[in-house]
Amino acid sequence: MEIKLKIKEIRELISEHGKEKARKMLPDLSRCADCGSVINSLCDDYINVHGGIVCENCKENYFLCWDCEEFHSVDDLEIYRGKKICSSCAENNYHYCSRCFEWHDEDEYVDFGRGYCTTCIDHVAWWCELCHEYHYNDVNCPNISEAEEEERNEIMPYSYKPEPVFFGGGDPEKTRYFGVELEVICNGDPVETAAKINNGILYCKNDGSLPSTGIEVVSHPATFEHLMSEKPFDKIRDKGVYSYKSDFCGLHVHVSRSGVSESTIAKIVAFFFYNPLYITKIGQRDYNNYCQKENALYPEKPKNDRYFAVNLSNENTIEFRFFKGNCAPGAVSRAVQFCEAILRFARKTGLGGLTEANFTAYVASKANRYKELNDYINNLKK
Repeated sequence: MEIKLKIKEIRELISEHGKEKARKMLPDLSRCADCGSVINSLCDDYINVHGGIVCENCKENYFLCWDCEEFHSVDDLEIYRGKKICSSCAENNYHYCSRCFEWHDEDEYVDFGRGYCTTCIDHVAWWCELCHEYHYNDVNCPNISEAEEEERNEIMPYSYKPEPVFFGGGDPEKTRYFGVELEVICNGDPVETAAKINNGILYCKNDGSLPSTGIEVVSHPATFEHLMSEKPFDKIRDKGVYSYKSDFCGLHVHVSRSGVSESTIAKIVAFFFYNPLYITKIGQRDYNNYCQKENALYPEKPKNDRYFAVNLSNENTIEFRFFKGNCAPGAVSRAVQFCEAILRFARKTGLGGLTEANFTAYVASKANRYKELNDYINNLKK
């Protein structure tokens, strides 16, 4: 026969006999949907879930959704800004970024490709000002021909590779040349800014890794002496750009591969591997997706990955891509000086001598040639 007790009587029963004995004297409400144990509605803790109730011991297998305020299995758990939500609410109320793997509001989402948040989209795609659509990095706009883009823009497409003009004289097959790629953010209109920067040695290109106001300033090949005397990058900040204070911008230096032995290249990579902290200080930034640290010594590391601090995938050049973007006067000179200095240092130094102290001493011994680099290293010591 069903026993119906008032709350007061139940409390007295629990007080007199204890919770365990009282439980046996009270009617069953149901069984736990998880473990099957008996639950008494008036003296046991439980939660209501879809399909039944769950006892206190099994509650840890469930969570309360912040949106619908119902309990769900932890297998159905999603996180939105640190709050627990069920998958149904996540899919109905939010958008999932395929890069950072987080849920975002409508105004923080870009419906492009697999879907990205407004922060991640700038890392994987670029916004074309001509067709007003996003395109993945390293992909030119398919809606506008390269000729049309060149006619309408001072900014060349990402794939643009002009016939090189060699500055500084000498036989290109025998002379060591340097080429610089500096990523910058424009304070004003990028096209108008690029028109001010473009000259005989410098030209501007689109770069999908940058925000919509970003461009890449590229130099034609030039000798070390020409870059040190003319310093073509020292005045571009006056044209209305910045680089160092942006998290997106990098500085890459290409050096002629001709005349550089495989042994010297191996020792350069080894130097980066042995002295990672020193390299981050010289480059002014940590390693990232666009500038990765070699995880094995050359030549065991494949050469087909261009996103390493020392990129060996180019047939004609060695690319140093670990520098933080910087358009301050002397910054590009310092980067070029490092690249030449490490080439010369590695050529004359054995594997056992590839230390920070030895390289610092080598630069100091040629302080007149590497003035900006030597001054910067000295300031690191303070």
